[in-house]
Amino acid sequence: MEKSHMQRSRAFTLIELLVVIAIIAILAAILFPVFAQAKEAAKKSHCISNEKQLSLAQLMYAGDYDDTCVMLESLGNLQPSGNYQRLTVADLLDPYVKNGAEASQRNPEGGNLWPKLGVWTCPSQPIDGSQAFFFTVAYNWLYLTNVDSSNAFVPDWSSPEKYGIWAWTQGGRSMSAVSSPASTIMFNEITKTDGPHGSAATWDGIMTPLARYCNGVNWWMGVMSGRHNGAGSIGWVDGHTSVKKPNQVAGDFDAVGEYVPAFKSTDPTSIAFMDKYYDLNEDGTTNIESTACGQ
Repeated sequence: MEKSHMQRSRAFTLIELLVVIAIIAILAAILFPVFAQAKEAAKKSHCISNEKQLSLAQLMYAGDYDDTCVMLESLGNLQPSGNYQRLTVADLLDPYVKNGAEASQRNPEGGNLWPKLGVWTCPSQPIDGSQAFFFTVAYNWLYLTNVDSSNAFVPDWSSPEKYGIWAWTQGGRSMSAVSSPASTIMFNEITKTDGPHGSAATWDGIMTPLARYCNGVNWWMGVMSGRHNGAGSIGWVDGHTSVKKPNQVAGDFDAVGEYVPAFKSTDPTSIAFMDKYYDLNEDGTTNIESTACGQ
């Protein structure tokens, strides 16, 4: 009888079990977000490393090409098909990082158009089935190549350098043209120009706040992303990297999905200063000959 009584006294009651389950649930609710944040922090570090590699690759490229910035897109060798290779900035910098697309993901003509792996993609933004995110890191080509900014990047078909957001094949500018390398963006993480959950695709070029404001949604560029707990990694012209929120350096989407440049002037007639951290001028002003987009 005594042995049987001792065995019964060691058993948990229903209330005790429920209390233990509740404690475990509370601990899980506290710890799981911490684990998720730690995982995201690791992914952010991965992206910072990618930006660092790309920034140093650009500096090495400039060292080999008379202090000239890399192009966004270039024509390669003539192929048996009669077409030229279509080479992106990913191709041109690949010799310095050796971490572009796998052979199976290259364009048949030889171009590294869709580098789904490597330094051009973020682990927090996997490439989906429709390949809507071709690149998740992009290049400040509108300023670091010889694109004419005087028309606020609205296409003017009178000459190639005035093609604005379509002037993909302009040569790179001299690094000496950048008046403040430590505060001029070279690469940053991007998202779709119609928002993170939009339908537009991203490619290898940054759509600066001014270009987005004056041209609207574009399918082949991207705006600064804050996919790492609201912030994104940046590679600067001088080679250093940092993490910033989009509205600290570029702009962001508001509650209704409208893109709002962070540095839009309070003067409704002015479109200056929007590209403060992309422009080559030290004061952040753009060489614009108009007070309105494309005028």
